[in-house]
Amino acid sequence: MIIALAGRRVDAANADTPRFPLANADEVKERIRQTFKTLDATAIVSAAACGADLLAQEVAMEMGLRRRVVLALSVREFRDASVTDRPGDWGPRYDKVITSLTRPKDKLITMKLSAADDTAWEQNNSAILDEAEAIARGRKMDPKREVVVVVVWDGHSRGESDLTEQFMREGEQRGLRVETVLTL
Repeated sequence: MIIALAGRRVDAANADTPRFPLANADEVKERIRQTFKTLDATAIVSAAACGADLLAQEVAMEMGLRRRVVLALSVREFRDASVTDRPGDWGPRYDKVITSLTRPKDKLITMKLSAADDTAWEQNNSAILDEAEAIARGRKMDPKREVVVVVVWDGHSRGESDLTEQFMREGEQRGLRVETVLTL
């Protein structure tokens, strides 16, 4: 199975509503690992934000899966906007994930959109799904049978602007199977 993954970043230090407390990171990482094993994952496509994305990429490295990282911004801009702005040691973890993409089947895709573009993150989500489907087609597989959308979140929408929910809904609209990993 090819995994297209997105999910919550760890909560900001001043978060009013817990969605992904930093204290849950190790447990969520183990849940991701078990999900990948259950799905018999062979590849993963995700971004590399602090929280769900980086945990999934670390698990994929440990399991030797084929990996794709899709970033809406340049490597440095993405690090500043989506990695080091939250509690935890995410900066060095991000650097390790990015620099480890050296095998021929691994790939880093930087879309180099503008952080000021309100649609950049939605475009990033769509690109993750596009890339997962492209891997399936490249293997002469049916994406509807071989791509699983994994959503790592608290299970509750934050409303119309919830990018994790948007990712899940787009996967469903494409006819892809959706699995959930909870962060709480």
